[in-house]
Amino acid sequence: MAEATATGTPVIAARAGSVSEEVVDGVIGFVADTMHDMAKAIPRVKELDRRARRAHVERHFSPRAMIDGSERAYASITAARSSAAGTPKTGDGAGPLSVVAEGREMTGS
Repeated sequence: MAEATATGTPVIAARAGSVSEEVVDGVIGFVADTMHDMAKAIPRVKELDRRARRAHVERHFSPRAMIDGSERAYASITAARSSAAGTPKTGDGAGPLSVVAEGREMTGS
C-alpha cells in the first residue's frame, strides 16, 4: 500500500491487518468494511489530493522514517528489558543489541 500511495495512487482497502495503520481514511484513500463500501468509494477517489498522499508516505514510510521508528522501538524494548530484569549479565542471552542501518551503528543494552 505504501508503494502505491508513494506514486500517488489512491488506495481502497478492506479494514484488516495493518490497513488502519497505513491508510488514513479520506487522505490516502478509503478504508471499507464491505465490498459494497469499497465499490462506493471508487468515484470518491477524485476528492483525494495526490500531494497529500505523497507527503504522508514521505513522513511515515520513507527509509529515514522507518529507521527512526525502528530506533525508537529498539530503545523502548531495551529500556523495558533493562528496567524489568535489571542489567543483563554476560551469557544470559540478553546481551547488547547492535543494529547497523544506513552505515550507522546503533547500540543498546
